Amino acid sequence: MNYSLAVSNPPHGEVDPRKAAEVLNLSPAEARIKANYPAPEIWLAHEEADKLEAAARRLRDAGLRTATLAATDLLDVPVQQHATGFSFSDRHLEVKVGDETLAIPLSARLLAVYCRPPDTQPGARLHQSTPATELGRPASTQMLGALMRSPQWAEGDDHSELAFLDLYGEIDGDHQRISFIQGVVDVGAHEAHAVRAGLAKLTKDCDERFEGVAVDRRMENLRVRARMMVGMLDDMAEKRKLYSYGSKALHALLAGVSPDLDGVTQSELCSRLAYRIWRSA
Repeated sequence: MNYSLAVSNPPHGEVDPRKAAEVLNLSPAEARIKANYPAPEIWLAHEEADKLEAAARRLRDAGLRTATLAATDLLDVPVQQHATGFSFSDRHLEVKVGDETLAIPLSARLLAVYCRPPDTQPGARLHQSTPATELGRPASTQMLGALMRSPQWAEGDDHSELAFLDLYGEIDGDHQRISFIQGVVDVGAHEAHAVRAGLAKLTKDCDERFEGVAVDRRMENLRVRARMMVGMLDDMAEKRKLYSYGSKALHALLAGVSPDLDGVTQSELCSRLAYRIWRSA
């Protein structure tokens, strides 16, 4: 679907919750909660780009840093390449990807998106739910159909989130995404806490060594929700506001844009939003 998106780009300024609430169709208290959420998320979607941009301007006037994207921008992200090893030299970060070694110059312009969910995440029981007749904005029979066609995931599937570092940038003439993922990349340790510490150190080293890197830590200690499949939407799905992760409105929106976005994890969606905001800056 050809929607334009208004995306939160925290941290925000001094927020006027009443002005924000008018645009978001929330109560001032709910708007304040939205403003306090630390990571990028989709707030509004509209088929008419000019109306969406007008709403985004009003949100900015209310003190909320708001980016505008096309929904299809979420698909225009470099293919994820999994790093299995790495080392720094005086001029490069050398990364092992498959059978190749990529040499990323320390002068490269990069975005580093760091995600580290809390070390302890209590498992919440998820229940089967049926599609709602009212999905919120935007709503259409096509989107409802996409929601109903989504695969059912059995309770008990592993939806745990891992720590990772995504490096985005132009490498060897192409925009690339190198992902250093807990359990995939060798950081010289095996225990989960030590692996996470290794990824944290890599993030710090990238921040210190690369000349043109922007480090996005907004997913550090962010509690993420389980993978968003329709059969796993929990009892709060009806109550979550706007396009919060785990809401039926977001599920329907993403499934309507492309099957490739159906079931995307919260951290993956945040990483894509961060990249597209960075590219448009």
